[in-house]
Amino acid sequence: MKPWLRRTIILSGISLLLGAIFKEFSQPRGLRVGEGKVLGVPYSLRLPNGHDLRQRYWNAEGSPVAPPLLGVGFYPNIPALLRKLQK
Repeated sequence: MKPWLRRTIILSGISLLLGAIFKEFSQPRGLRVGEGKVLGVPYSLRLPNGHDLRQRYWNAEGSPVAPPLLGVGFYPNIPALLRKLQK
């Protein structure tokens, strides 16, 4: 991968994460949920648990692309992707 492209991707990810953190901390303490979207990209700042893992990444009925368990971005939902590929 070209160095400039790698830097652009890394800086974009860091910028989105900082934007998510700023968005959460700019809200009153009682309204912070730790999840949402920044510039249309989903984020999660909560520590994941087993239920979240199964619901997002092993849910055959869910969307093929899931929000992150921790961090910023989009992640694959393996069973939903396989189901979609089999059709």
